[in-house]
Amino acid sequence: EYMGEHSEMRFAAVAFVLCVCVVPSVVAHIGFGRNLYKRFRGQSNRIGSGHHTTQTTSVTHFFDNAILDHFGTQGTIQSCPETIQEGAQRCVDGQLRWSQRYHVNATFWKGDGYPIFLLIGGEGPQTPVTDRLMMYHWAEKHHALMFALEHRFYGESFPTADMSTDNLRYLTSHQALADLAAFIEYIKEYSPQVPDSQSTPPLSLPNPTRNSPWIVFGGSYPGNLANWFKLRYSHLTVGSVASSAPVHAEADFEAYAGNVGTALNYTLIGGSAECYRVVQEATAAIHKIVSTHKTVSEIRSLLPEALVPCSNMSSILDLATYESELFGNFQGVVQYNQERAETVTLGNLCTELTAKGVSPVEAFARATALVTEGSCIQSSFQKDVVDELSNITFSGPGCDRECSSSRQWVWQTCNEFGYFQTTTHRRVQHPFSAFTALNLTTAGTEICAQVYKLKPALPPTVMTNALSGSRRVSGINITLVNGNMDPWHTLSVVNKTDPFYNFCMDTATCIPQRTEVTVNVVLIDGTAHCHDMHANAEGDPEPLVFARQVIGQHISQWLGKEVGPPFVPSDHDGSHKLSTAAVVGIAVAVTVVSLGLVFVVIQFARSRRPARKGTALLS
Repeated sequence: EYMGEHSEMRFAAVAFVLCVCVVPSVVAHIGFGRNLYKRFRGQSNRIGSGHHTTQTTSVTHFFDNAILDHFGTQGTIQSCPETIQEGAQRCVDGQLRWSQRYHVNATFWKGDGYPIFLLIGGEGPQTPVTDRLMMYHWAEKHHALMFALEHRFYGESFPTADMSTDNLRYLTSHQALADLAAFIEYIKEYSPQVPDSQSTPPLSLPNPTRNSPWIVFGGSYPGNLANWFKLRYSHLTVGSVASSAPVHAEADFEAYAGNVGTALNYTLIGGSAECYRVVQEATAAIHKIVSTHKTVSEIRSLLPEALVPCSNMSSILDLATYESELFGNFQGVVQYNQERAETVTLGNLCTELTAKGVSPVEAFARATALVTEGSCIQSSFQKDVVDELSNITFSGPGCDRECSSSRQWVWQTCNEFGYFQTTTHRRVQHPFSAFTALNLTTAGTEICAQVYKLKPALPPTVMTNALSGSRRVSGINITLVNGNMDPWHTLSVVNKTDPFYNFCMDTATCIPQRTEVTVNVVLIDGTAHCHDMHANAEGDPEPLVFARQVIGQHISQWLGKEVGPPFVPSDHDGSHKLSTAAVVGIAVAVTVVSLGLVFVVIQFARSRRPARKGTALLS
């Protein structure tokens, strides 16, 4: 079955996996309250971090020649200002410079001419590349040098002395893309015969790098950057892998709630129609109570302890904070469902939600307690949102993985992208529609106005999409990968069979999806956020492993390597046994593009067998 304009691939199969996942300490969605820090951020910076199975050799440096303002928007391109922010900047050749953290791993590199893989940092501290990333294993295969470059204003990469709104004007995706270009140019000029003076400690590589081809990798917001970098700086890289990239900027991002609802109703990952119904009934009952009873004592007498707010609610903004916190607990579980073996899965939530002899509200409380462990629900807009985001102080040197990131990322959403998750049921069906307090104002623009004093407070998403191209990807050698259970895929480039293909809340300014023949679209059924970036692990379903193989083939093609024939099943009637799991068929279509490259478009059909407890439809 041909699934899209050009080389689009969709994988699906039923497979037995561990019914567990993790909600990492970094979760890329907008929210409030205790989980504000988690929900404002992406996880790309932490993918591949933590304990790994083999020793990895990575050295951390600071690129001391990073440019503060690549475009001269504040006049610094011609001359440095009289006052330089002490400790953060220096003046070199009439430009303000700063120190940007990066990690390098030369374990597998065989020298000049062999590839260089760059992991793009995003909305949080950037860790070194480890063997928990597929990128690491592809580097081993291709004898590649590995870099991970931290994003300006995150981690320990401080371009300015603090995060005042005046300084945050230098925090844009455009400046970040230019940082990537400048860094690559710096590495390309490296020679082991010339002592390095631009990094601390000095960079030391055994060979020059001028003839090595570059491939960039990114997931979530860095997935956007990976895509845009190949479009804007195509001469610096031969290919780009952009995972879970929400390339379409949208202020009113209610599609997120829509996809959470889809997941709650999706039997092959542990959801059910009953699970969806209970959430819908519970949220309606909860909203009715908290919209008429504002004090903690009143609500404690009417709701289970797990749903009691931490403080009295005196305004619609407080109510929105409370409802966003409840909604956010479900968001985090769905977004990272079944990715790791530590914490709550969607199946766990639905087990509690569908327990016999329990009211919808009590069941919702039990599911909530799985995530919050019984803590009260944050409910003060001033304390939990405005005060939290108004801290302009960096965490400081040595914060490493624990550096603060909330103020920075929310600034980016206010200044460029939107991404404000609403639940007001304008165009999308979902079970949280009773949470009417969570609208575009309370979920976004009021934050932008009160924290950053932005006027107008509505993000310039039309301009952002015009500059970035939105879902129109007119480049070459770009692979865009998504899981259809990841709420962020609703803003990404997907195939035509997906319900959110070309979906926009604002239809008047929607840019239709269009890709070139060498842009590969990979949609993975049942899979969550950035899961393809993780290395293969025991229990990973066959289609997810196969999707990674396809991405690996694209990388080999970009590097001019032989990759062998595409996967072809043993017959042509759509049936092919992949495993003992309930996969009933594969439909294969092969299209040969003008450059002679063969792209395989594969549909793994869903099983007709009911999903057993603990199974998942993944790919």
